[in-house]
Amino acid sequence: MPGRARDFVSSTRVRATRLGLSLDQLWQDVRFGVRALRKAPGVTITAVATLAIGIAVVTAMFSIINTAILRPPPYPNAGRIVGIAENSTFYTFNQASASTIQALRAGARSFERVGAYDHTSGLVVVGGNVRSVDATRVDSAVFPMLGVAPALGRVFTGNEIVHHAAVVVISDGLWRSQFGESRSALGKSLRFGQERYTVIGVMRPGFGFDTRSDVWLPLPALEANTDQRSLDYFLLGELRAGVSRNQARAEVATIGRQLARSNPAHYRDVHLDMQDGMTNNLNWRVMLPAFLLFFGAGAMVLLIACGNVANLMLMRATERQYLGRSRRWASTAGIRSPPRTSVNLLKSGRRSVGVSDTAFRQ
Repeated sequence: MPGRARDFVSSTRVRATRLGLSLDQLWQDVRFGVRALRKAPGVTITAVATLAIGIAVVTAMFSIINTAILRPPPYPNAGRIVGIAENSTFYTFNQASASTIQALRAGARSFERVGAYDHTSGLVVVGGNVRSVDATRVDSAVFPMLGVAPALGRVFTGNEIVHHAAVVVISDGLWRSQFGESRSALGKSLRFGQERYTVIGVMRPGFGFDTRSDVWLPLPALEANTDQRSLDYFLLGELRAGVSRNQARAEVATIGRQLARSNPAHYRDVHLDMQDGMTNNLNWRVMLPAFLLFFGAGAMVLLIACGNVANLMLMRATERQYLGRSRRWASTAGIRSPPRTSVNLLKSGRRSVGVSDTAFRQ
């Protein structure tokens, strides 16, 4: 056999032997660990339960943050959609008034369109079934801005929005639970609140922005509102092609200063903010501190759990150490001590431990 081939075979055998030894050592460690856990079921259950609670808390908080903030929204134009809101020096509202919406639509050149929506809730009655649902009222710009199409039917037209037509788009969950997944649900009516609406569309599973709604209704024309200064609406803006966020933010701030000069009673200490980008929850800036606080609390729970388990393991190791010392001390002194002598010594405090250590050294 040539020298190189002999060296290759020899090195291969060495690696195989080392791998076999490593696997054998690993198997021995696993068996030893299982035996140790079986000998102390109370310690095992406590350690596993403590770690499980800590890991579960951290996992739950990360799942919430990932769903609400980290995961990109499933909308084609999500990268160009931003949120706009009125905020003061002392408060964060993240909503806007009708006068602000009209000013942005009239004066903002950085946006392709500006959409408005608000939230409400109520009872939906379909036949004899009654269900409490969350609802979102949207204007004619919101659905085209998001670039979504319903699974069945259609969304609102501009005329239906302007005239506040009695039409409704429902969620996939409501369609399945109240209409039995029937395609004939289109054209049927349901009662929401005190009015009856005709179903014209069913959204795709999982659709939702800002909040998970089951009903979408036309938003009444802003001009029809009696109070143009109340903060009733959430705003979305779709950036024009080639417009940067800094340019749009500067224009929004300029419009806010113009509104403050023209209407100081309403816009005193108020400025317009633009949120960078869109997440599954458009008001994530308000919720982010709370999310981070809860995530930090969950991480602290996991850290405390790990510390408790480590302390538990340390106490058990210390107990076994002093048990062995006390037995050797008793054997040296010619005394037959009970098996749990070291436990009693350990529980008696430092003084007993010090006596045991001194006697053992002598």
